[in-house]
Amino acid sequence: MGETNFKIENLLLIAPFLFLFLLSTLMPNQQIEVVVFNTELILSPVELSFVLGLFTSVPFIFHYLLRKLNKGNQTILNLHVIVSYIIIIALPIVYYNLPMISKNWRYDEFPLPVYEQWKSLMEIVNFLWELYIILILLFVGYCIAALNRKNS
Repeated sequence: MGETNFKIENLLLIAPFLFLFLLSTLMPNQQIEVVVFNTELILSPVELSFVLGLFTSVPFIFHYLLRKLNKGNQTILNLHVIVSYIIIIALPIVYYNLPMISKNWRYDEFPLPVYEQWKSLMEIVNFLWELYIILILLFVGYCIAALNRKNS
């Protein structure tokens, strides 16, 4: 039986395109608000997918290096890709459920219930983005340690 050419890290290269497809399908012609570590950005789906592509390229390079050098735990490598995909699919779904609001509502003494719903969903979105960045940083740390470990 021949060896398969499919490597799970290749899914990281497809992730930005999947993200763009989901955002474009669920939210056509809309700008997306991203708040990460108290920094607010307003981006189009294409810009956000480009940023996601930059984020996924670093782990992909480390996946590739670990596979070529035959280092690293395959379970951790697979788990990283799976958790990344869960976050990447969850983000557009939560964005889709965000209600349209006026930013001035936050200054109302008694904000409307839809503002409270928006605020709760934005906290989930912010958490997912921050979780994804932390996941990448932890994975890069693991990879650096795995690459520096001597073979027994």
